[in-house]
Amino acid sequence: MTQLNPALQARVQPIKQKWDGFVAKVGQRVQEILAEAQAGLDQIIAQYPTDPGPMGTAMTAVQSRFQGLDQKVSESWDKVSEEMDGVQDDDLEIADYMAVSAVADAMRQQCDELREHIDLQYAWLEMRKQADWGRRLYELMQQEVQQPLTCSQCGAPFQNPVYWMASNVPCPHCGSLVAVQPGAASVLFYQGLGIHAMSHEQAWSEWMALQAADRAFKEFRHPTSGDYQRYLDAAGAYWARYYETTRQMNPGFNQPVEEAVANRLAQYTAYEQPLDRIQRDFFQALCQAAAQRNQGQLQWLLQQLPAGVDIGECAESLVEHGDEGGAVMVLEYQHRVEGEDEPLKSWVPERLKEIKGTLRR
Repeated sequence: MTQLNPALQARVQPIKQKWDGFVAKVGQRVQEILAEAQAGLDQIIAQYPTDPGPMGTAMTAVQSRFQGLDQKVSESWDKVSEEMDGVQDDDLEIADYMAVSAVADAMRQQCDELREHIDLQYAWLEMRKQADWGRRLYELMQQEVQQPLTCSQCGAPFQNPVYWMASNVPCPHCGSLVAVQPGAASVLFYQGLGIHAMSHEQAWSEWMALQAADRAFKEFRHPTSGDYQRYLDAAGAYWARYYETTRQMNPGFNQPVEEAVANRLAQYTAYEQPLDRIQRDFFQALCQAAAQRNQGQLQWLLQQLPAGVDIGECAESLVEHGDEGGAVMVLEYQHRVEGEDEPLKSWVPERLKEIKGTLRR
């Protein structure tokens, strides 16, 4: 706001104050929904520990409340964004346009962060309550395991050594094979959500990092190789922690953790196309050259565009990676080589506005 001249401040300040107040109210509502939901879900876990139906129904209802709040944020931002566009639509100097644009971008970031917060608070609630349910299932599973089996041939009692899955267990007294089915809690714990929920809980911080990397990568229209590698690194960290916990809790999990992680990561890269990799490497070099304000290297790259990439997309990539100054360098180059008739002073802000409009869609 301090970069705006007094006239622009008078127009932008009321819009920003209204938006800030809305953001604060939504944050309070999220906490209220969390408190109400936790109490209700705890009651369901206590009453229906081996019946997935009530928990599934309750979680769907809670998710609907969070989705409704997210929709409200989206609709409110659309209105605020239109007001900010009205300010930017005026015939502003480049410096004034970029100053207003910086305020609008900060407000949009607030919107994105608020929607992310709503999404993550629901994910946290789901993770925590399912892990609580998993702990309850573990307690019941322990009780089931303590119950002796009876041999169908000799009638002798014995403990089940393979309690995590259905199996044919030899009777230690007569050697007959006894078909054994795990109890309801054991099935839900080992073959249902129990171990998954508790492994996911232990890897929660890694999961959070993975979600952030995934969102960042997918939101880029023109991602770099660095964006992609950060996404893969985050995925590897999550699955390593997840499978390490699974290995400790599940006696039936006999695969090396490194192998399990590698198999998971292979799914992430299975459909990668060579052209995608070439384009990511190009945009990585472009962002590095722009960040260094290396005009010679930047112009050389703009003369070596890979298939499927044009100069305008180079400016888009720099804008979405937070380097508007670098984007201006690209646009000035584009204006010169393409022989634009409109004066540079007005053409660059118009193109920046068009790019930001494209990136918002």
